[in-house]
Amino acid sequence: MDCVHGLFTPSQTLNRVIGELVLLPFIQPYETHCATVSVTNIDTHTSPLSTQDRLKKIVDRHVYDDSQPIYRTLLSKFSHSQSLSLMTLAIYGVQATVIVATLYQSPLSVIRYWLLPILLYPFLYPSVMLVFSNDINALLPADMSATIPSYHLGRVATRITEYQSGKLNAKARAENTPQQRVSRGIINDIRDGIVEVWPRLHWVNIVFVVVVPILAFIGARYVTLTTPTLIWSLIYYVFSGLGITAGYHRLFAHRAYEAHPSVMALMILMGTAALEGSVKWWCGGHRIHHRYTDTDYDPYSAKTGFWYAHIGWMMVHPKPELKIKADLKDLNDHAMIRWQHKNYLWFGPFCAFVIPTVVAGLGWGDWLGGLIYAGMIRLFVVHHATFCVNSVAHFLGDHTFDDSRTPKDHLITAFLTFGEGYHNFHHEFPNDYRNGIRFFDYDPTKWLIKGFNLIGLTYKLRVFPSNEIEKGKIHMKEKQIARAKSNIVYPPPVDTLPLMTWSEMKEQIKAGKQLTVIDDLIHDISSFIGRHPGGKAFIESSIGCDATVRFRGDTGIYKHSQAAHHLLSSYRIARLSESVEERSERKTKEEERLKKFQPKL
Repeated sequence: MDCVHGLFTPSQTLNRVIGELVLLPFIQPYETHCATVSVTNIDTHTSPLSTQDRLKKIVDRHVYDDSQPIYRTLLSKFSHSQSLSLMTLAIYGVQATVIVATLYQSPLSVIRYWLLPILLYPFLYPSVMLVFSNDINALLPADMSATIPSYHLGRVATRITEYQSGKLNAKARAENTPQQRVSRGIINDIRDGIVEVWPRLHWVNIVFVVVVPILAFIGARYVTLTTPTLIWSLIYYVFSGLGITAGYHRLFAHRAYEAHPSVMALMILMGTAALEGSVKWWCGGHRIHHRYTDTDYDPYSAKTGFWYAHIGWMMVHPKPELKIKADLKDLNDHAMIRWQHKNYLWFGPFCAFVIPTVVAGLGWGDWLGGLIYAGMIRLFVVHHATFCVNSVAHFLGDHTFDDSRTPKDHLITAFLTFGEGYHNFHHEFPNDYRNGIRFFDYDPTKWLIKGFNLIGLTYKLRVFPSNEIEKGKIHMKEKQIARAKSNIVYPPPVDTLPLMTWSEMKEQIKAGKQLTVIDDLIHDISSFIGRHPGGKAFIESSIGCDATVRFRGDTGIYKHSQAAHHLLSSYRIARLSESVEERSERKTKEEERLKKFQPKL
């Protein structure tokens, strides 16, 4: 490969790492397969063809296969939604890699050795060769030229146009199974993915969610973090985070309480500092999430995978056929919310970046520190804390009140999200101003709302009836018990046991079985006599007679435990069949025999 030949860095070791980890999925399938592709298989006796026509003919005749067995195997293991999650995870991994790499290398090295190879080489290099080269054979070996993909900007533009017009929708749905994706090959699958996703990319969100953190961590390498700036960053982090949870979420989206206009204005300011969209945009998506949880209409459905629910959904607009409008009449009637929505394009960045920068600059002269730490890095942290509600809260924890949907309760998620971690409770009782209902549950958002309530700035704090909350708990406990009981082996019901007379039982005892009667049921205790913790002689005295009184402790000697009762039930083999006279006679004999077991005073 060219990357091993010194194209990117002087170090062959580093080049191999780049090639294997970054470029291999795009380039090596062609280089590896070129050894098995014979150019002589192409019709050469006809008139000469242009390079582009020749490559098109190769592609149309499927002369080359652009996927290796390892890629086929890996791809076949994942569904379409899982593939999207993996792609999102890959993007997230690249971002994390760049951030870590900047700590040890200069930004120029990162751009040269990582970003450019990832973004440019796999796609633009073949395109340039096809578009600008008059004689591709002059630049590459014949076998290699036959394996260059027919992928260039003109065809991509055509495919995107076809997708936007709807011509490709039916074909895309028909080619959605793992087997069909494997048969097309990994490169074609990547092309189709680009064509499908590219028109829906949300570039504004990509800038703030991906690009801004990269710039922030690069800047952090050159700007020292001072103690005042650190304290201010933490304060503004809590300020903006609670603006989302107490304001955007519980006040505006769910109307879990009502607030004085001054508090409403403060919540709008705090939430805007988190730069997660206007109140109308945020609440619209969140109300849809609650109404269509875990379905295709859920904008950040956990069913699409952890990473897509966490951050991937922010990078793309929803598919046109899945767009749903939420009821926002109550928000449209609010003047402050209308103003924020109308002016968000400048008001959002102002609250997110300008305010923390000005405070740090005028306060202690740290203008760059305020921008980098209190602005950009603080925004990165508050974003992912909020995103954890969509991801971690749907994957980690317990279903305390209902298990028909993915939301779960967990203390760790509560710590990550300002108390939003009791997510199963929230989805069951969304208009309750609390998430953690117990006094010791970690829920700073609840504490803030309650604190404002104590001074009269919030009121009508909505609380779901405790009786209904307890019903939910009991409902889940009953389901857990039912699941646990399904793993337990129980003896057959009494009414299904066969009937056996006293004389028949005696005959079986003579034949060698060790049977006793307890509660009018015949039990075969042959396997237990040697293991009886009270001794073998005592239990042998119960063979062939009614041991009910002794087993239940009516003699005053020993009352067997509940575990003993459960064990005994596993030994029952029949119901005792006898007349009233026989039963009376048997009970009388048993009482006489028990007298010798009475303790002497």
